[in-house]
Amino acid sequence: MDQISLISNPNERKIKQNTFYKVLDEELAKLNNFCIGKVEQISSALSFIAKKVQVKLDNMAERHFLEQEIDGCAADLCNLDSFVGLCYITLVGIVEQFDAISGTIARVWFQARLDNEQFCNIKFDGLLLVLSDVYFTLTHGNEEKGEWNPPDSFDRQTTKFFVRPEHIVKVKTMIIKHLPTLVFGKNQGIVTNWKTDIDFSISDSASITSVYFDNENFDQYHGRLFREEGATLIRIRWYGKYGKSVFIEQKTHHEGWVDAMSVKERFQLKSKLVKRYLEGSWMFEKVVPKLVDAGMKPEKISKTWGLANEVQNNVMTQNLKPVIRTHYQRTAFQLTTTNHVRISLDTEMRITKEPKDPGPNNWAHLGQFDPKDVLNFPLGVLEIKLHDYPPPWVLDLVKEGYLIRAERFSKFQHGIGYHYGDKVHTLPHWFNNNFVNFKVSEGSVWYSPGGITIGPESTPTVIPKHIKSSLSSFPRHDALVPTHFLNIEIDPINPIKKIEPKVLLASERMIIRWSKLMLLWSSLGIYFVQQHNTAQTIAGYILISISVLLLFYQLYQYTVRRNGILKNVVFEDKLGPNLLVPMMIFGIILTCVFEMTVNETVRLSKRIYVA
Repeated sequence: MDQISLISNPNERKIKQNTFYKVLDEELAKLNNFCIGKVEQISSALSFIAKKVQVKLDNMAERHFLEQEIDGCAADLCNLDSFVGLCYITLVGIVEQFDAISGTIARVWFQARLDNEQFCNIKFDGLLLVLSDVYFTLTHGNEEKGEWNPPDSFDRQTTKFFVRPEHIVKVKTMIIKHLPTLVFGKNQGIVTNWKTDIDFSISDSASITSVYFDNENFDQYHGRLFREEGATLIRIRWYGKYGKSVFIEQKTHHEGWVDAMSVKERFQLKSKLVKRYLEGSWMFEKVVPKLVDAGMKPEKISKTWGLANEVQNNVMTQNLKPVIRTHYQRTAFQLTTTNHVRISLDTEMRITKEPKDPGPNNWAHLGQFDPKDVLNFPLGVLEIKLHDYPPPWVLDLVKEGYLIRAERFSKFQHGIGYHYGDKVHTLPHWFNNNFVNFKVSEGSVWYSPGGITIGPESTPTVIPKHIKSSLSSFPRHDALVPTHFLNIEIDPINPIKKIEPKVLLASERMIIRWSKLMLLWSSLGIYFVQQHNTAQTIAGYILISISVLLLFYQLYQYTVRRNGILKNVVFEDKLGPNLLVPMMIFGIILTCVFEMTVNETVRLSKRIYVA
């Protein structure tokens, strides 16, 4: 390729370029054939295993063999995902080098072409869902467990993590071995018969859109950020496209000293009633008779009625308006029979600033957004929600190293901090601690399963077809954090931690002990100075000087130690003890020497006097 830049004849240069494009076409064809063949191989293996696991297996050896086969399919999926990502990055890099040498702009059309290549459009979702069903059927049998119905209130402890795009498929395969994928309206496990082909086209994720409310003072944001007791957060959520009904939700935070856990409550409302409900011109009590006729229990009606009135009152009294919208693809992992362990993975996240004017007769903006108001979040967000103690496999998942701890991360708080950072008093703690330094340089590119992300101010975004429909209303604006985050490294967050009073008290006791020791030394020095003897006076001044210097040094170290405690920084004073011990030895030796000198002087004086 280096020879192209040396060719001055335009026709010969064109021939060289065409040769390069021809070789590129041949390699792409090989790549497509290999990847499609690998997908067919994995699909065939999963279909064969799916029929095997539907038969009751009493032989433990056969069950163990099938489990190994399923593990092999999972490993093949992860390897294929890594291979596709590596090939994509490599091909783009080769074309970029070709452009630099030949002076062409092939990268633009080449990335557009990759959108239609088969290896960039592999449906990992369907393969992962079948893999989940196979694992579940092998473990629980092929009896139908029924569909999952979401509860109206959630009372669980949540731990959050970030997942790099290249690790998403790997993390999914690790989870579905223990916890099946939950798809609303679908039974878990293999429910086909021997003659029915397995459906690999069903997606394992669903789109979720949430609109968060706050006022001009951002009271909801500050209350949640500072974790105030009883702080609430109101949002309206819908699944898939905006339809006939939405969920109105309220999250309430409770501190550990309160005899209550943080809870999320919600109720369903028709979309056409939302605007009037928020304005206060429509009351929930109008639908109570219909709920009674529908057979809803009086306790549930009373609870829903109270929640609806509370949310409506909060919206009106606090003057809450839509401020932030989030949209993402969520893959949920949970048994339909229990809510004790639930894991969700959110990908392809967009955090959007809501326009002040939603349009006529709308409660929120339902059209296209200004690209500058859309924030693309490049990482997946994994949430582990537990009702009780975590099972061992959950702890093993955390220890594997594919998760980046994101303690207390909030999509709502991140959106407010990014879009309204100049209007709030305090930013979330991860903004100050370089929580995710994932800012890419202009024109840089990386691959993620099911999508291709391009750096800011670069060419138009290329997104594979199978996710274009769900993202059509969300123009891309690639950035994560304010522009002063310029590195490409990803570091775990340093979350805010409660500082125990005993830690600060221990630091104070340390300076008090040093003060006592220095006071003893300075007292000894003052005693020597008052003896009106030259040698003892010198020794006294030396001891006083040492004690004062060490006291100032320890005062400085106390300040450093205290700041380190407040900032959660590991602190170790290696210099202090190394200074103290030699100076103590020096002071003792000096005192003994001067004392011996004084005694010898007195003894000689007595001899002279006697003589």
